[in-house]
Amino acid sequence: MKAIQSILPLKESDLQKFAEDYCRAVGINYLHIPDSFWKWVYKNCNTGVRCWLYKIFGGLPDLIIQIPINDKFCLSANIELKRPGNYLRKKQKEAAERVPWIVAKTPEDVMSIITEAKNFLRSVNYG
Repeated sequence: MKAIQSILPLKESDLQKFAEDYCRAVGINYLHIPDSFWKWVYKNCNTGVRCWLYKIFGGLPDLIIQIPINDKFCLSANIELKRPGNYLRKKQKEAAERVPWIVAKTPEDVMSIITEAKNFLRSVNYG
């Protein structure tokens, strides 16, 4: 799959769409809560519900890929998608201290991370 090429600055939503499309193209399972969901929550939910949702899900990365190891376990990688020049927010930094996160700022980063995860599994004879 060819990476997005443009003379315009890459928007995070473009990077998210690319990441989802790429995962589907190479057969990778993933979890992604789209920004449009969070915008809907902010617009339509009362403060108590918003706070509860943000507390539970607000520390998740943009994309969690899942590559099966066997019939019981999978390798996962937490990928935060950011535009070049943007950085992790405080809650994201705190979450990244508990479990590893990888920041992807370009479509090439996304492809490289997925390739690295697949190669890691091959190197330990899983997949």
